[in-house]
Amino acid sequence: MIVFVFTLMTALSAFSSDGFINKYPAKIQKCITLFQNHPLVDDYKWMENSADHDLYIWRKNQNKQTREFVNPESMAFYIEAQQRFDDFQKKLQKKSLKEEKQEKKIVQNSNSGIQDESSLYQLKIEDVLETGMYSGALKRINIINRKNSQTVQSVLGNYTEILGWLDDNQYIYSHYRSKKIDQGNTPYIGVHKIEDDPIDDKILVDGEPGDFFYTYKNEGKLYLQYFKGQTRYFDINLLNPHTGELEQKISFGTETQPVGTGVEAGEYFHYHVDYAKKNYGAVTKYHIDTGKAQVLFEPKDFIVTSLKYIGENKYFFEGQRDGEGFVGFFEEGNINIIEGLENGNVWLKNIDEEKLELTWQSYGAIKQFEYHLGTKELKLVQYTPYPIEIESQKIHYTTPKGEKAFIWVTKRADVELTPETPLIAYGYGGWYHNEVPMFNHKNSLGWVERGGAFAVAAVPGSLAYGMSWNKMAKAHNRIVSFDYFAEAIKELIKRGYTSSEKVGILGNSNGGLLVAGTLMRHPKLIKAAVPRVGVYNLLDCNEKGLFWELGNPCNKSVFKKLIKISPLHNITQKDYPAVLVMTSEQDNITNPYDSYKLAANLQRYNTSGEPILLYTKKGGGHLDNAGSKRQVQDYIAITYAFFEKVLGLVKAQD
Repeated sequence: MIVFVFTLMTALSAFSSDGFINKYPAKIQKCITLFQNHPLVDDYKWMENSADHDLYIWRKNQNKQTREFVNPESMAFYIEAQQRFDDFQKKLQKKSLKEEKQEKKIVQNSNSGIQDESSLYQLKIEDVLETGMYSGALKRINIINRKNSQTVQSVLGNYTEILGWLDDNQYIYSHYRSKKIDQGNTPYIGVHKIEDDPIDDKILVDGEPGDFFYTYKNEGKLYLQYFKGQTRYFDINLLNPHTGELEQKISFGTETQPVGTGVEAGEYFHYHVDYAKKNYGAVTKYHIDTGKAQVLFEPKDFIVTSLKYIGENKYFFEGQRDGEGFVGFFEEGNINIIEGLENGNVWLKNIDEEKLELTWQSYGAIKQFEYHLGTKELKLVQYTPYPIEIESQKIHYTTPKGEKAFIWVTKRADVELTPETPLIAYGYGGWYHNEVPMFNHKNSLGWVERGGAFAVAAVPGSLAYGMSWNKMAKAHNRIVSFDYFAEAIKELIKRGYTSSEKVGILGNSNGGLLVAGTLMRHPKLIKAAVPRVGVYNLLDCNEKGLFWELGNPCNKSVFKKLIKISPLHNITQKDYPAVLVMTSEQDNITNPYDSYKLAANLQRYNTSGEPILLYTKKGGGHLDNAGSKRQVQDYIAITYAFFEKVLGLVKAQD
């Protein structure tokens, strides 16, 4: 039974020493929901209506106050640092024609997707805003008549992917839309007829909130990988593009992780790591049409993060062992690691008959390698150090419960780590992430250049040490992640690398939840916190995509455990450190209003006088690299300018 009680009242604002911070909304609309026989009070439920004028005004003022709080010189520096890194990357190599087209945000689509039939029309996709995955930015689909090169129609769509032509005047596409404001985005596959109103498009496949579709084509067949968010089951289906009928080919369980797809001898395969019986999983090849499975190899002490077939029963893979990344081959029943590559991120740039071209991003430089398949010789062909000299070290330590864990700490080479060093600790801890800690150069290089340190901690909930490490913090046990993140910070303080007055915590998405949860349980351990695009209400039955990861609150026993760790339900009147809550109004993964409520409640109940701020990115979506270039630059610059002011980076540097 659900009961709502509404009471309107005016509240005074809480001020810090800055005079304008912590101004929570004057509008309080009390809502009491009787859920699982427990009354849940939400004074800011009205924030779930994104069209509410009071919300618009408050958000606008919050953005203004955040900009006024941070140092303008710091903002300018971090924007310039991002641009410098962009320029640095552009100089690494000459771009291909394809890369140049992508940079201009124009993509030419092939007509051979679903059938080989040519069309009178040509499609060009233009991103209205620069985008990343889950960006939230609009795409403009320009439909051009081939005979006269005239634009027949321009269609706007959010998160749209063109799959191909259905016939000579209809194309098929995948798309995300929001059915209801409190249910997130829903995937569907539609058909658009040229010159018809998009509102009349035929819907072939309609998903549920929290679901995801991934599509790929092979030899004219269209496959749909259906990620069922509520259960985390993966189904791979053959899609009939005319009727929308789905023929199930493979169904993967919850303890599997996709690592790639590939064509072998004309047959299409899907590669997954199955963790059901092995802690580090079994790398398994599934035939896309028959579902037949073949275990390729079973790692003993490392996680496979990606796999690519490169011919003659040989597979190239990326892996992670104890917080360090590496690459290798599996061939003829043997695992061969490519030696000579220090810890970093690698991607396979090109394959030919004789060699692989690898790009390796380490903590100190970007390197281009050639690996000769015959001689197994690794050759460095280009070495490009970063604009400043940085160094990283991996710290091994033992948790209070006896598990081994690691932290990567990065700093400028000439900076000595002391209790006065401003340090940002980053964590994630969830969703089967493999968590090879990597320093995010574009975002964090400016922070390190100014003299700060940046640490990345392995947190339970990830796959850093296999499925056992993941299960430690599964569902209502996510509290383990919060406490282990705190233990990593305590380890850094114990070693004299920073102090509670100089440490801040940062996390995105699930990392936002990690930061908020750590903030609730260990407020005196840190000086500053920046939770970004997180889920902070763990009792929302509409968040079906979170059920397999965090538990279903509609289950009474799960509810009793989740209410103890849900950040929005554990804010009390006490001293909190400085907090900057960050979100994006077009986030299609987590509800922005969770962030609004978190900021408003912290402002209302904080007694420390430390600033509690909210910043909402106007465009873009879930990821920090989503939105227009200026929006992205501001979002990142505000993050580090906030840490700089609160942690006293400039003062420490002087």
